[in-house]
Amino acid sequence: MIYYVRKLSKYFKKLQNKDKYFLENYFGLLIRNVVPSKISKILEDNGYVKKIDLKNLKEEDLLKIKGIGKNTIEKLKEFF
Repeated sequence: MIYYVRKLSKYFKKLQNKDKYFLENYFGLLIRNVVPSKISKILEDNGYVKKIDLKNLKEEDLLKIKGIGKNTIEKLKEFF
């Protein structure tokens, strides 16, 4: 049993090295699971990676970001 746990641990470490947010992605906690990759890259560059980062944020704050429009805000509205 310990052998399998070690092997699984090594596997997850490899995946996490490839993707910094592997576990968050697996559990659907990232913005990139909701919006297209171009928009998620823009949001990530501005410090919004996880859905929880959008909590208590106003629509006007997101509209100030270049490349973010009303359609994107409609997709993200449930996380405000």
